[in-house]
Amino acid sequence: MSDRTERNERLRDDVIIGLVVGLATGGALFLLGNYAENSLADQQQRIENLRFVRERSSTDVDTNRPFRGLDLQGQNLSGLDLPEAKMVSADLEKSDLRFIHLQRAQLHTADLRQANLTSSSLFDTKFIDANLQDAQVMHSFAQEAEFTGADLNGTDFDGTALQAADFRGAKNLDKATLQGSCWDRTTKWPDGFQPPPSADPGSCPRP
Repeated sequence: MSDRTERNERLRDDVIIGLVVGLATGGALFLLGNYAENSLADQQQRIENLRFVRERSSTDVDTNRPFRGLDLQGQNLSGLDLPEAKMVSADLEKSDLRFIHLQRAQLHTADLRQANLTSSSLFDTKFIDANLQDAQVMHSFAQEAEFTGADLNGTDFDGTALQAADFRGAKNLDKATLQGSCWDRTTKWPDGFQPPPSADPGSCPRP
């Protein structure tokens, strides 16, 4: 093979490699830009959803709170008054819900993974089929709350009042932290489930 032919072949190979690298880089940049654009749009929508929720924060139980399916992932809702809120299928993953008032709220099928509900008011709140994996529900008032079908893998109830709460049908209840919670004979457990001893009722929140 002549030197000229070898040079031509090397040049051809360099051109092909350059084209492949260029296409790959361009494709990666396009995907990255598209992802960043979508992420920004999602965050802007969450901020708007949060504004919508905040505007309806009050102690008035007659206030309409239609929050079904809202994307509030990672948002700060701490301290809001949202009694009887309709938050069915809402995305509250990693949200800050400390000191929130959600008494008699509907959170059926809501995503509450890694949400922080410490010191919240959850009286008669419905968590039916909700995902509470690794959620912090510590030092809260959750008497008469319903957790039927809820995934409680890693949920921490330390210091929470659970009298008359309903855990029948809950998933992964054996993987939840119940030590330090307050319960009594009115608390409903799945058949055969043995909870740890109740803490002193005086150590848990009261109405």
